[in-house]
Amino acid sequence: MAIQIQFPDIYKGFDSNMQALYELHIAIDETFGKQEWEFLREYYAEIFPLFGQDIDPFEIQGILERLIKIDADDDALNYQKILNAMNVEDNAYILKNGQYVMAKEYQDGLKDWAKDNPRSANRFFRAFLKTQRQSIFKSELSRQGLLLSAVSQFEFLMLHLLHAHFSNYERDIELPENYVIEDLDEAICQRLEKRNIRQVGIDEKINFLTSKYPLQEFNRAKWREIIERRNVFAHRSGRANETYVNANKAFLKTGQTINIDDRLRISKSYLKDAIEYLHSWGLVLCQKVWEKAEGEDAKAGYGVTNTVMAMIRRERPEFGEKISHYMLKNLQSLSQYNKDILNINYAICMDRQGKNIAKMKRLGKIRQTPRQHTPDTVKKAHIEIVDEPLSARVLMAINALEGNMQRSLDFMEQAADAGEITFLDLDYWVIFDYLRDEPRFQKIQDELETKIR
Repeated sequence: MAIQIQFPDIYKGFDSNMQALYELHIAIDETFGKQEWEFLREYYAEIFPLFGQDIDPFEIQGILERLIKIDADDDALNYQKILNAMNVEDNAYILKNGQYVMAKEYQDGLKDWAKDNPRSANRFFRAFLKTQRQSIFKSELSRQGLLLSAVSQFEFLMLHLLHAHFSNYERDIELPENYVIEDLDEAICQRLEKRNIRQVGIDEKINFLTSKYPLQEFNRAKWREIIERRNVFAHRSGRANETYVNANKAFLKTGQTINIDDRLRISKSYLKDAIEYLHSWGLVLCQKVWEKAEGEDAKAGYGVTNTVMAMIRRERPEFGEKISHYMLKNLQSLSQYNKDILNINYAICMDRQGKNIAKMKRLGKIRQTPRQHTPDTVKKAHIEIVDEPLSARVLMAINALEGNMQRSLDFMEQAADAGEITFLDLDYWVIFDYLRDEPRFQKIQDELETKIR
């Protein structure tokens, strides 16, 4: 039996997996990450008095905040910057054979201090060993694995979309009537001049697909930097090679120069940005392939709507705004209704961020007056033009976001009477959160519940 490409399954599978990776990153940071920084706070509180210093909680907090900022923002390991953040004197450590080691005079001073204060020294080294055993960078280590997983999910998606493209749109390839996946893989390899599908790298997949489905505003330099950083952690233990250095220069991602053999790291902000980049462009490309399938327009728009609403529900309106922007820039065949709904959800994302002016501009792009069809034959015959009806559901949403609650409820009643909304929609679409406290909303809700019963 011939393979059936299920676009909804491809889209939902990738979307849910990328959301799960992001949520896992947040969960790790809120558990292990917070534990690690709290453990480090206790370490400083324990060792300060051992050197005759009073415990200054403000100084400890300042050290932690500087270290946390490095952990959140820096994408290359800079020991000197870390030492400075910890208030260590510049001449206390020297760079020797590519590693920072304690200067001899400070080593001698620590030895003398340990001889004179054996109990304090014992407590100091025990506290230090505890920090090593706790492995205070578990959260950073998890980011390396999450980056590899995110890129792998994107690569799986590219393979699915290659299968979809060749099985649906390449008319000049020869496939058996009831072809299997191996037949499809062979056809792809022949077209890409590869011996087997495993030789088709992620670069070749994205290059082929974007040549067939061009993307607007797709930052290829950023794509290259993410992929090469993944390769550095997968194959070189995080040390930059020439390929990565060139990719980083082309992208200009970091404020500092990256040299060959520099040790890279995955900062908190980098991982968030990389996951969202791969997630958003994977969804856009999936929609581009999907929208080419005949009769799939309504379903494709529905997939986008679900994703953006999920971002709003999960309190990620910035990412929902980004997805909405890329989708509207890249999708050509969405129906007017689906574009209107996407623009409304786009505006909700802006509203949740307090971007009121941008929200109003976005709503202004949605047509609120009937569109007229005036073909030449109609004009010549002087036939009365009939206006194209507007969706009461759309007008309800626009007025709710503009703060016109009573007018919005008027349109909600019209939409309910026309069957444009049902009782189940009230928990599904976030726009109803704006109306839920209105007394008239409760009345309409009761009537819709009666209908469904």
